[in-house]
Amino acid sequence: MTEEMKRRGKIKWNSAMMMPEYVEALQELFASESHVPRPILDPNQIETIHEQLQHALKQHCQVTITYYRQHQMHQVTGMIKKWDQLQKMLTLTTPDTLELRLQIRDVTEILV
Repeated sequence: MTEEMKRRGKIKWNSAMMMPEYVEALQELFASESHVPRPILDPNQIETIHEQLQHALKQHCQVTITYYRQHQMHQVTGMIKKWDQLQKMLTLTTPDTLELRLQIRDVTEILV
């Protein structure tokens, strides 16, 4: 075996020999780099979201909702089943019959 192959073998195994704490810290670092800050909505945007919610509930039409959860923006399409204004929760039924509950404060956009 040549000297170069021996050195390369050490490089290959170095990453597998890392301490678990170090691997965990690296994973957290990579995950935190992809974090998106929570968007701050102005009162006009909030009012628009509420109007679109009311319209979608009355018309029973399909909506696409963009929402913030776990440091990421997500998008879901479905029918609004229930809007609990007291608990500030929205229940949405997706086309594959899944029920999704969202907090109103997490909703950033509704497309009717």
